[in-house]
Amino acid sequence: MQSLYLYLTGYTLSMVDRSMPEPSDEFLASAVHNNYSKSVQSHIKDFTGKLKLAHTLHALDALKRDILRSDLMTNFQAKEELRAIANNRALEVGFKPKKGEAWWG
Repeated sequence: MQSLYLYLTGYTLSMVDRSMPEPSDEFLASAVHNNYSKSVQSHIKDFTGKLKLAHTLHALDALKRDILRSDLMTNFQAKEELRAIANNRALEVGFKPKKGEAWWG
């Protein structure tokens, strides 16, 4: 059936794209915040701003402790979003990861 479809549409098997789709940045998209309650949105915005302003690994470590103590730890998606932002910021301020290691793993 697939070969008939390919024949009728003019495609050959070499023209069919069999690659995997690109991964999405669903945790980093701003549209995702609409699924959060107002208080969680406020916490995420606050912590995201602070993470972007941190200029040292020591400052990032202090923010990580604050995030872990906050009520955001019950929301897995919010925690993963902040973890991704923190890991990116750690690389920007000079964290040198070993193979397969993340700053906040």
